[in-house]
Amino acid sequence: MSRDLQPVWHLVVGLTRGGAERLLVDVLPRLAAHGQEPRVLALKGWGPVGDDLEKAGIPVTALGGRGRGDPRPVWSLLRLLRKEPPVRMHAHL
Repeated sequence: MSRDLQPVWHLVVGLTRGGAERLLVDVLPRLAAHGQEPRVLALKGWGPVGDDLEKAGIPVTALGGRGRGDPRPVWSLLRLLRKEPPVRMHAHL
């Protein structure tokens, strides 16, 4: 098994205190300790869970979407995927 860090992205709608977001705060630091390089991408703006994740050492990117029909977060996500592709991406939507 390789000891190199493996980038794994976790996509969420926003960074408010919902169930999926709390799961990430609880689980991602443990995954990082076991060789994953987790990163969280939020389709909408910043929220308190973003602060919690950053305090735990998890990189967070808020893509700044402003509603269901806003294409900007999709374009931002595509740019990031081309620039630094992850090994895996999980969607918690």
